[in-house]
Amino acid sequence: MLASRMMSKAAVGIVELGNEITCQCSFVAEDAVHVHLQWRDQTLIDAVLKPDRTQQKKRIDNRRVRAQSTVEIDFFSGELVWTAKIYIKDTERPTTVEADRHVLLRFDPCIGLIKGEFTAIPPVVDHPEWGRSGMSSTTVTRIHIDDHEREVAGVGHLVKQEMFADYAPFTFNTVACCGEARQGKPGVYGDPESHWFNVFFGIYQLDCNKINGWERPFGYDLAAGLASTPRCEDLVRLGKSDWNWFSNYMYGVPTKACVNYSAVDMDAVTIVTPETIKIGESMWHHLTIDGIEVVSCYEADAPGADKLVQNSILSPAWEASFGLPCPRPEYPVSFIPTNLIATFYMAYWEDELSYHTVVFGGTSGAQANLAFLQAQLQSITSLIEQSYPLAGFEVPG
Repeated sequence: MLASRMMSKAAVGIVELGNEITCQCSFVAEDAVHVHLQWRDQTLIDAVLKPDRTQQKKRIDNRRVRAQSTVEIDFFSGELVWTAKIYIKDTERPTTVEADRHVLLRFDPCIGLIKGEFTAIPPVVDHPEWGRSGMSSTTVTRIHIDDHEREVAGVGHLVKQEMFADYAPFTFNTVACCGEARQGKPGVYGDPESHWFNVFFGIYQLDCNKINGWERPFGYDLAAGLASTPRCEDLVRLGKSDWNWFSNYMYGVPTKACVNYSAVDMDAVTIVTPETIKIGESMWHHLTIDGIEVVSCYEADAPGADKLVQNSILSPAWEASFGLPCPRPEYPVSFIPTNLIATFYMAYWEDELSYHTVVFGGTSGAQANLAFLQAQLQSITSLIEQSYPLAGFEVPG
């Protein structure tokens, strides 16, 4: 149920919980976590948790210890939680240990939601000139932009520090599509001679919790429905976060190269005045931002060229989704940047706890044929009409 090919076997290590209680966890499959809790040589709980078995309880009562433990995993929040009451008899002074929803570990990426659904519904390009697109995951991918360090991929913590240090925490959900990748073959995403070079299109949903300090939706100056004014700096920061960090850093681009293109200079981009447009049965803000400079995952094979690294155990999975490196003799320098033009439709809704901003959009190289970008937008508007007709703002009147 986790995003396809997103998890490989990975030990997290031993966590000391005090009173000689220890926990060891490991990801044993793409959607299964093995958790082992013990006191001294006494096993308190030993279980493999997965989407169809997210909780395990166990009771023990012997001459040494009386314990009732529960472990539970949430594949949406990316948390493994332990709740317990343990009475240790085998000591000079018998001790009671209580754990009230103690977080044993946090992990990313995990399962996300777009309009309440975790199954990825992608826009599709299938064009005689532009070729076919493919999606990076069969489920919505979620990354938490917060101050917690997480196992498997800690990229959300890096992005919080690098791109959103002055922002309250929020949750990033995406359905990401790029040029179709063939297994074991160089990918067009990393080919500087392809119109698909460093190009993504698809869907974002940004969830901003009001309790955590959000007083407005992501991407907007205030919460005023269709009358809200888009905050374009949020969107530029989001784009740089996605390309530099969620995509290319995870693919294997060295940290230094990602940092080099993460600065936000709003004077360097051109913003087309936003307009409102009806798609499906709702209204959307239509925006275009030109000149967003981001790093690429291009790896050259020239002597002395910088090479990709494994920033996460998931780097091979990102490589499989985007395609293998595609070196070209005409491009002897690795990680060459691209200037992107992005055009998208956005809206938000809110509930008692959170604001939820949805963004449907496409990108292209700033100097590329804009008909390619138009093909992406046509697939996106068709997707909204067919699958998300009410996802935008209510039509006035």
